This record gives sequence, structure tokens and C-alpha cells, in this order.
Amino acid sequence: MLNNTLKSSMKKLMKIKILLITLICFTAGISAALFLNDTSSTKPKVLIGGPFSLMAHTGERVSEKDFKGKLTLMYFGYSHCPDVCPGDLQVMANALDELGSKVQNINAVFVSIDPERDTAETLGNYLDYFHKKIVGLTGTKQEIQKIAKAYRIYYARVEAPDSGVKYLMNHSAITYLMDKNGSYLTHFNHGTDPKQMVARISKYL
Repeated sequence: MLNNTLKSSMKKLMKIKILLITLICFTAGISAALFLNDTSSTKPKVLIGGPFSLMAHTGERVSEKDFKGKLTLMYFGYSHCPDVCPGDLQVMANALDELGSKVQNINAVFVSIDPERDTAETLGNYLDYFHKKIVGLTGTKQEIQKIAKAYRIYYARVEAPDSGVKYLMNHSAITYLMDKNGSYLTHFNHGTDPKQMVARISKYL
């Protein structure tokens, strides 16, 4: 009983830690990006996003160019995530279903921050549980570091020898909405209601 209570408390502390890290890192990233705005415009340009080349779960090599022409929902996580990633992916999946016929104008992307375990095949099997429209992306450690930096994503390996999975990954729990050219439009925090997500996405369709 005590062990179960302790495990439950540790899970809650981990969730709080992840949310705090997400808020701090994302706020810092946004603040830095706002200072690096386009001086030719009076409206600051948030510098989140950029070019990348990664492996899709289908086995094909893709880049940011393959997602242009549609709005893109993008989430960074990993398949061994115990609760945060599954929760956010389910929200994304529910929002995609709620969009109805409008979903054809949306890309949905899941970028792994754990390339050591997340092969293309692993991601394909994992994403089958959520939505057929979500494309999983993985790559080398260097490629993941590059895209994470471009999208202001924090992640770090945390050893967990007693968990049965060797290690966990602390990471930002943010879903981005990018425009048809791959530029930042808005974001959704962990636990956002799918209907709220749909309402905000619909403003840009």
C-alpha cells in the first residue's frame, strides 16, 4: 500500500516537474524569439520552426517542405512516455476527429526526442493507437537536436533503473500549430481540451 502511494506521489511530482519545465523553457524561448523579430515589420515574428530532414514512420525521408500548403499540428515526445505523451496525442487525435471534413487541411506530426529507441517501425506501431493521420518522425541524435533547437523544445534523459524501461525523457509538453509555410501561429499546453483546440485551429482554416 505504501509503495503504491509512493509511486502515485512520484508520478504526480513528475507531471508537475514536466509542466514547470515546459512553461519555463517555452516562455524563455518565446521571449528570446520575440527579441529576434523582423525589424521590417511592426509585428514581432516568433522564430519557432525551421528546416529539417527526418525519417517518417513510413520509412520515407521527409523535410519541412513536405508539410507546406496545410496547417500543421506538431508535438515532440517519445513512445515510452508513461502518461504525458499519450494524453496529448489522444487530445490531438480527438481534435482531428472533431474537425470532420476540415481535417484534410491539417497535417499532424509527432517528433520523437528519443531516437535511440524510437525507430520508424516503433513509431508506426505506437501511432496506430491514436490516429492514422499522425506522422511519426525520427532521426539521428544530431538531427533531433537540430529540430528541437529550432522549435525551442527542451528534453533531457533521466535514468530510471527501477522503472523497467532504463530511462525516461523529461521534455516540453507543447503542441504547436504552424501555418501553411511552416511559421508559428499558436500553441496548446498539456491537457488542452480537444474542443478548445478545434475552435482555435478553425480560426486559421
